[in-house]
Amino acid sequence: MGRIRFCGLFLLLFVSACIPYRQIDIEYYDSSTKISIPTGNGKVLILTNYQGKSHSSGGETLAWALDSVAATEATLSLVKVLNSSPAFSQTSFSHYAVYRKDTSNMILPLPWTQLKNLSEINDSAGLILSLDYMNVKPTAGSYTLWQGSVNAYHGYIYVPVYCYWRVYDITNQKITNSFLHRDTLVWEADDWREVKPGDQLPGYFAAVAYSGADAAEKFAAQIAPFWENSTRILYNSGSKQMVEAEKLALKGDWRGAAEIWQQVIKNGGKALPSRAAFNMALANEMLGNFNVSLEWLMQAKRLNPNLEGLNDYMEIINYRIKANSTKP
Repeated sequence: MGRIRFCGLFLLLFVSACIPYRQIDIEYYDSSTKISIPTGNGKVLILTNYQGKSHSSGGETLAWALDSVAATEATLSLVKVLNSSPAFSQTSFSHYAVYRKDTSNMILPLPWTQLKNLSEINDSAGLILSLDYMNVKPTAGSYTLWQGSVNAYHGYIYVPVYCYWRVYDITNQKITNSFLHRDTLVWEADDWREVKPGDQLPGYFAAVAYSGADAAEKFAAQIAPFWENSTRILYNSGSKQMVEAEKLALKGDWRGAAEIWQQVIKNGGKALPSRAAFNMALANEMLGNFNVSLEWLMQAKRLNPNLEGLNDYMEIINYRIKANSTKP
């Protein structure tokens, strides 16, 4: 057993030694968004619109309650999500709800007199992000199926979501943007006994609450940038200089590491300089110099077109260049 363990450990160390790079975890932030909204006065009101419905039957009352739960969760979640965006770090949020009595099938905007009044009673908010309409129609079902010689159950709950957001600029009395969100969330489960909502599946109200929170995240992604987690390749072997540069990079000293990688490139050759050029691209990405990063990747490709991770990284940098230069 001792010999087998030793050989296994030796093989692991040998394979690790043959890998000329390590993967590192990074966080990055792209400033562009799909929907541009005014900065306003730093005060934002998140508005929930409850739709007026006739409650002549229990089914209508339940439908209204489900829509209301989804709408409430959507707007409360939007406050929480936007608070985590650097773009809204200096923003003060408030939350309010109104009851609408629209009879039209169209999703009409709120009148400016009402919006101005809502702004005044909510800390003079200069911007209102309003969930003007929310509709959910959860359905659930189950059926039996044979798994081998055993009769089992499969159950599901579907939640179609239809909601409409508007961005009201109170200062200039303009609807600066809107966002229609449509999706269907699905939960499924298998069991040896009948599958039911509230048992193996989330209950109706829990499912629509989750759907409302998901709708908030989708809207937030349109108007606010967030920190993202990802991984990158860092080449760290081949010479003492590469090892020393890695130590600096892991401490966050990308400029100091870049000085060493530039010296590796000047020393000549192809194998090590291509890795150093790749690392130079990473250093420039971390410093926010995306076009320079792409130039270093092109140099790494000229030195070694088959360098591992090169093509994937070029796609990432091209995406970040676009994300940080395109205006919504």
